[in-house]
Amino acid sequence: MNSYHKIRTLSFILIGGSIIAAIFSLMALHGHHAPYPFDFYQRPELIYYADFTTVWLPAYDHNPYPLLGIYFPFAYVPFFLFKHCAINAALYSYFSVFLIGFGLFNYHFFIDKKIRFSEKPCYYLQVMSFPILAYPVLFCLQRGNIDTLIFIFTCLFVIHFQKKHFLLSILWLAMATAMKGYPGIFSLLFLSNKRYEDFFIFIAATLGLTVLSLVLFKGPILTNLSLLLRNLNGFNDQLMLSNLSMQHNSSLYEFFKTFYLMTQRIPWNPYYPTCTITTGYYSIIALILLTGISIYVIFYEKILWRQLTVLTTSILLLPQIALDYRQLLLFLPIYYFVNANDTFHRQQELFYTILFGLLLIPKNYVFLYGEISISNALNTILLLTLTLSIMRNGLAAQRSIAH
Repeated sequence: MNSYHKIRTLSFILIGGSIIAAIFSLMALHGHHAPYPFDFYQRPELIYYADFTTVWLPAYDHNPYPLLGIYFPFAYVPFFLFKHCAINAALYSYFSVFLIGFGLFNYHFFIDKKIRFSEKPCYYLQVMSFPILAYPVLFCLQRGNIDTLIFIFTCLFVIHFQKKHFLLSILWLAMATAMKGYPGIFSLLFLSNKRYEDFFIFIAATLGLTVLSLVLFKGPILTNLSLLLRNLNGFNDQLMLSNLSMQHNSSLYEFFKTFYLMTQRIPWNPYYPTCTITTGYYSIIALILLTGISIYVIFYEKILWRQLTVLTTSILLLPQIALDYRQLLLFLPIYYFVNANDTFHRQQELFYTILFGLLLIPKNYVFLYGEISISNALNTILLLTLTLSIMRNGLAAQRSIAH
């Protein structure tokens, strides 16, 4: 399959899946008058753009942590640019930055200059379906989460990394990691390419951005760090030790937790406490799995799109909370998969294309437990299938080379 056929297949899945999701949403709204989240497309007033306000308001006065800010210090710095704007103007400016960046990335990776002129109108419409219909994009815009900015920084990191502009790639990845820690897993690409010095420069740059951001805040650095730790503990008690984070979560932890609560016939309660011993055991298991994946990426897998896929699925599967706006990062491996020239059989390429396509569509068809839809379980299964398939094929290829 060439890039044109991959994009066409992805767009067909995306359009078809979105139509099916819209039908189910209309049935929920008009047939049963069901509120959000049972109707994904209905405007939920209480949560619309809620994540944006939790960053914009604390950043307004350069004093986020007394206002219960929970993000790392550098996460608030870009929002200093919007502090003199009214909230609507700030929100639309922020969305404009994301949509322009996302559109440019799609143009850079998806537009095939070699296609025939007669096919271009249809091809452009297919490419346009990604920013319009992709579920991770819609979810990010619905919440206004800073993961949109993290996606832009991380994508710029991968572009410059592939072009061997390593200092620029370090800067972009450090900026993403200094906002939320999880993009730091992509620094394993430095180790995979034996760029050990760049790996340590990245760590120093991330710490430097964090300290510099704290200097820009009001109050002493140690006081702000203490307040941040206090706020993170409160966040842990509120979300990680309850069911509030289960609605849109593709992590393995929430997958098993959902089926445990179902099999025990425990009535749905968003504030049902989670056993801290269970979370401790899961953290150990997740750390072991992450170690194995890191070894695979560093020593065995050398094809970029497969490395990006395994690292991205790790970000979505292993943490206890991996809300759906983080799925925006799936576009990183998709960009490079579409343009890859691997020696795969056609069936394998089609298999991966279908998996990527299914991950991009809304799937709130049936609600399994309270406000937890089947989408969570389906996403977890799709991510596991994608990860295990790539690792199995990668290890098999290594064995064949060795022999």
